[in-house]
Amino acid sequence: MCNLNEKYIRVGKSWQISNHSVVFQIQNLSEKNLAKKFFLFIQISDNLPEILFKNDKPEDVNGLSSFVNLTRKYLLGARLLDIFYNNYHQDYWFCFSRAKSKFFLGIFRQKNLYEINLIDDSKTIYARFSKKGTYTHRKKYEGSLPNKENDHFQSLFQKIFSDFELQSSKLQSDLKEISEFSGNLNISDSQKSVQKKLNRRLKTLKKSLAKCFDDKQLETEKKDLELKAKILASNIYRIAPNSASISVVDDADESNKTFTLCLDPDKSPGKNLSDLYETIKKTYKKIKYNLEKKENLNYQIKEIEDNIFILKSKVLSNLEQNKILTAHKIKITENIFQKKSSNLSYQPFKIFLHPSGAKFLLGKSAEENDKLTKSAKSQDFWFHVVGLSGSHIVVPTKNLKGKKLTHDVKRMACVLAIYYSRLRLDQAGEVYLTQRKDLSKKKGQSPGQWSVNKAETIFVRYDQDELKSFLNMMVE
Repeated sequence: MCNLNEKYIRVGKSWQISNHSVVFQIQNLSEKNLAKKFFLFIQISDNLPEILFKNDKPEDVNGLSSFVNLTRKYLLGARLLDIFYNNYHQDYWFCFSRAKSKFFLGIFRQKNLYEINLIDDSKTIYARFSKKGTYTHRKKYEGSLPNKENDHFQSLFQKIFSDFELQSSKLQSDLKEISEFSGNLNISDSQKSVQKKLNRRLKTLKKSLAKCFDDKQLETEKKDLELKAKILASNIYRIAPNSASISVVDDADESNKTFTLCLDPDKSPGKNLSDLYETIKKTYKKIKYNLEKKENLNYQIKEIEDNIFILKSKVLSNLEQNKILTAHKIKITENIFQKKSSNLSYQPFKIFLHPSGAKFLLGKSAEENDKLTKSAKSQDFWFHVVGLSGSHIVVPTKNLKGKKLTHDVKRMACVLAIYYSRLRLDQAGEVYLTQRKDLSKKKGQSPGQWSVNKAETIFVRYDQDELKSFLNMMVE
């Protein structure tokens, strides 16, 4: 293992997450087995705080709190010197060095609540963070700052990082083995695409899991409501009409704690009690739904992680890949701009190729017009006759030199748009020219019908010889 003086651990960004935790990005600048980047979690709880090092950044991070802003101001780029535990007071201390200043994160109990305190070496408290919120009023810290000479302070730096280094080293080794094994496999692009889809779904599921309610918080809420209902039911005879609140001494509590229950003065005492029971029922349902949702999400996450591992470890056929996508209800999409295999007798679109290399895709029906336009990239060019039904024509930009339309390509697209519309016999008409990003499909619009938000209008007239030359460019 590394000696303490060999490590160079620097603090990066910091965030706050929903369960009263502060997260610090830690950068390892020493050439050792420890991961180059990992995350320090400090979670405030009623009992001892939890301090964890993890490889993955949490999903529900928030960098906008005042405490986080101050830690970023004073600790960003600071070096983590040591971690102490005070045996006497059961406090944790993180020591940082930045430029010529020293800062401390002290995690200790204040009035029955644990707090994270940002303190400098002159014992000035810059900010305090607890379950109640963040306090930025500066004041002096009356206790002792940590140091190795004080017997009450025990250094945890070596132990914590040694344990985490073993885990991190094993993780890096496992990932390396998987990577080397996968590198020897001839994995197709379609299989890599399936991996990407699953990774995106996995990220979404983890975000959903992070947004679920905390079970302990819901249980506490339920118990509070049940206690209020019990007290209200026992003292309902004492409540005068139109009362906004009632104060009751809890006989079951030895300290004779007084409860003040807020009431709706516009409702009778019985109706207030009935509403409270309804709230309790909803809380029960909320707890049940939250539990089922978390179980379902955890199950889906495990299934996707297993499938990702399979996709990385062996070559799968297209059928097996599609089965994986179908199992997770992920839509199987085909890129219509890919070259079609020669054994397919039916092509969903008419395809024309210009001598310059430009490609024209034309829909054959209203449904195929929809499919064509939906599949086009945002920068692709789109042509359609003005005011009448006709084929959608898409000119992919990837086949254009400089991704710009030449005059010849533009004219050919306009002629085809008129020919494959109700203006065919007129051999002239106005054509919309726009890009896919300027089109929208509104709810209720029939197949093939789109809204043109911004477009250039071009009038074109052509003869039979010009039309024939364009039609000869169709790909059979």
